Amino acid sequence: MIKYLVHLLVFITLCVVLATCKHEPPPEPPKVCQYDSSIEEMKKWYYFKTGTQWIYQEQTTGELDTVTVYDHADGSDWFDFYEFHTYGGWLVNYWHDPSWSFPCLTTNECSCHKVFRSRGKPGNYVGEASLFIYPHILNNYAGLYGEAGEFGQKTVLIGIRDSIILNDSTYFQIATWEASSDASESHDSTEYSIAKNIGIVQQRILETNKDWCLISYSIIQ
Repeated sequence: MIKYLVHLLVFITLCVVLATCKHEPPPEPPKVCQYDSSIEEMKKWYYFKTGTQWIYQEQTTGELDTVTVYDHADGSDWFDFYEFHTYGGWLVNYWHDPSWSFPCLTTNECSCHKVFRSRGKPGNYVGEASLFIYPHILNNYAGLYGEAGEFGQKTVLIGIRDSIILNDSTYFQIATWEASSDASESHDSTEYSIAKNIGIVQQRILETNKDWCLISYSIIQ
C-alpha cells in the first residue's frame, strides 16, 4: 500500500511538473534581404552624367526628342542630374536622397531607395513624383509624392524582363514601372521601361497615347 502511494505521488508530481513546463519554439532567424540594394548598383539604372544623350521618337507622329544631360552631381549615397529636352524645351531632373529610403512594402527585410523625377521650364513648372524604387522587386510599390493631394496613387514595378525589342533594337535587363498619377506628367498615368546602363528606353503617357521609344543613345556613367 505504501509503495502504491509513493508511486502515485511520484506520478502526480510528474504530471504537475510537465503541465507547468512551457516548450517555447526556438526563435526564427532574422530574414535577410535577397536583393542587392546598394546605391552603386542603383546608379547603373538611374544615374547618368553630363554629356549623356538619348534620342526618342514618338511612335504615332514620328516627332523626335533629343535629351541631353547638362549637369550632374553625386556622392556615396545620393545623386542628382538634369536633362534638356528639345521637344517642348523641358528641363527634367532625376535625384535620389537617402532620407527617402524606407523598408520595402512587399519585402520588409530590404531597404528601398526612391528616385524622383521633376519636369518644368521657366514660367511653367509641371511637378515632381517618386517614380522608381530600387531594388527591383516585382509588384513592389510605393505611394507617389507630389500629387497635389491626390491620395492613394502609387507607382508599381509591373515587369522585369530579360529583353525588349523597340524599333528593331533589342535592349536587355528591363524594369517596367507604372505610375497611376505622374505629377511630372501633369498627373497622367505613365509607364516607363528602363534598361540597365542605358536608362529609359520607352515612356508611355497613357491618357494622351504618347509612346516615346529610344532610337539612339550615347551613355556616360
